[in-house]
Amino acid sequence: MNLILFLCVKPNEALLNFAESIKFCKVKIIVDDNSKNYNSRYVHQFSGIELEKRGYCNSNKGSHIKKNVIAWDKALFYLSTIEFDKCIIIEDDVFVPDANILEKIFDYEADLIVSRNEFRATDFKDWHWINVEKAISRPHYSSMVCAICVSKTLINEIDVFVQKNKTLFHIEAMFNTIAMQSKLKVVCPKELQGIYAMAHFDMTDFKLNPNMLFHPVKLTQEHERYRRMLKSPLKGICVEKTIDILCPKPYQHQLIPNFLKNNC
Repeated sequence: MNLILFLCVKPNEALLNFAESIKFCKVKIIVDDNSKNYNSRYVHQFSGIELEKRGYCNSNKGSHIKKNVIAWDKALFYLSTIEFDKCIIIEDDVFVPDANILEKIFDYEADLIVSRNEFRATDFKDWHWINVEKAISRPHYSSMVCAICVSKTLINEIDVFVQKNKTLFHIEAMFNTIAMQSKLKVVCPKELQGIYAMAHFDMTDFKLNPNMLFHPVKLTQEHERYRRMLKSPLKGICVEKTIDILCPKPYQHQLIPNFLKNNC
């Protein structure tokens, strides 16, 4: 069984509609917010207090998010309790032009499908490395993980770590490091090469790269409309109106990855 988990603070209508449109596998939405019960068969909610007791916490320790339990911790706990083959985990500010892209990602034979797999070759204590060093010995690897696909085998290895250490550690090092130290297969497919920490995408980028996911596209409530626009018979690829609509601030255009700029 394959599965897709969307992660968000609170689900909006665009995300709920997109989840409902996906028919090729099971879909769930894991939310941070527990201020109310969401009346949707797609939404899954968990108690942060209970997960912290179980060790499913601190997946973003040291980041700007000052919470011990977030949607990532909840998603990993959920996956540890069920049987599945592969699961795509995707944050809600990742723009998916077409659900078929997700279906193609499932075709790759790997335990971790991720945008990059970067080896830590220095001793610098920048970024989150101090906390990572406290959690696990070297070698260390890292990547942006706002859109990944994991196998049950990798989730089992993460669960072994949790049972031993009663915590997770920073997700942008955890998935790659545990996968590599466990000698699991990691692939970085073309579909995930539009995943960046900071970038500025517009309709041109989406149209020139129709088989790719994009991060960040922060106006998540507009994602449904963007997909409709991509399917419309526009005569031009990129016009000023679509740029204005699709460019959330403060991301700067010069931060677009070179491979995308070179295609424009």
